[in-house]
Amino acid sequence: PNPDFASALWVVKADGINKIATTDGSTLLQIADVKNIRAVTLDEQRGVLWAYIQNTLWAYRFSGKPAFNIPLTPHGDNGNDKEAALRANPQNGSVWLGVKKSLYHFGPQGQWLGIHTLPEPVQALAWDPSTSCLWVGTKRTVTAFNDTGSLCKVIELGAHPDVQDLAVDPVSGDLWVAMKGVLLRFDPNG
Repeated sequence: PNPDFASALWVVKADGINKIATTDGSTLLQIADVKNIRAVTLDEQRGVLWAYIQNTLWAYRFSGKPAFNIPLTPHGDNGNDKEAALRANPQNGSVWLGVKKSLYHFGPQGQWLGIHTLPEPVQALAWDPSTSCLWVGTKRTVTAFNDTGSLCKVIELGAHPDVQDLAVDPVSGDLWVAMKGVLLRFDPNG
């Protein structure tokens, strides 16, 4: 992370977002009266907290002040399903938002970069710094896209997959795939 920003833990609550100091547990700031937060991600290099709230993608400075917002009407949704995930690209500040079967890509200032239609609703997103690709998990598929939106890789999960979450080890580049009843680890070559 950028050394200009305090080491903090961001906590999403039912009625807002708190920034907690990791050194002593004190509250550094509160973003109050924010409800129905579906997904959040941090861009620690640029000091931006991205949040998908009520059919709108918000960018907040680490001071808690909104920088801008991007309404997704009619493309997004404002339900409460798990089918929303958000991940920032720390290398260039762009952000990826998965809502239902749509995968949106926005630049660091909110410019529209692209949209992809997925075969199923998104379950999870994970950024892979070693390949500069975004891993996208749906219930039955795990694929990776680069920043131009081209396909990087596809992982074969075998019979009856049920993807719940994804994570990338930033040191080894290994991809972890959590499914119901099993946890799989793939090396960077798949």
